[in-house]
Amino acid sequence: MSELRTIIHRYSDDELNAVNARFTEVAQDLETVENEAKITSDGFKKQVKSLKSVQKEMLENIRSKSEMRDVEVEPRPNYATNMMEYYSVDGGEMVDQRRLMPNERQLTIDNDATVVSMRHKTA
Repeated sequence: MSELRTIIHRYSDDELNAVNARFTEVAQDLETVENEAKITSDGFKKQVKSLKSVQKEMLENIRSKSEMRDVEVEPRPNYATNMMEYYSVDGGEMVDQRRLMPNERQLTIDNDATVVSMRHKTA
């Protein structure tokens, strides 16, 4: 009765050259597959990063119950309050305000404002 045993087999020069050639083919195939996997993985990583960014922004919006939007506005200086007010072009409502910059401040007094100021002083 025969059986199988694993033993050491010494390669001949031709067998060794054939194994080396096959090894080179396998190494090249492995490198190709690894490069494809890296490219695919990089693509998935970019998608995951993009989706996580969107998800984070949406979560912040949900928590704050608001979101940032670009709105076309018209700036209007309010010299009485020393504020630059921004009004929505679409709805006409004030959507933002800030203090007037020094170069935006009114340098001359309107005649109407002078009359109003004088009325308050005399009254």
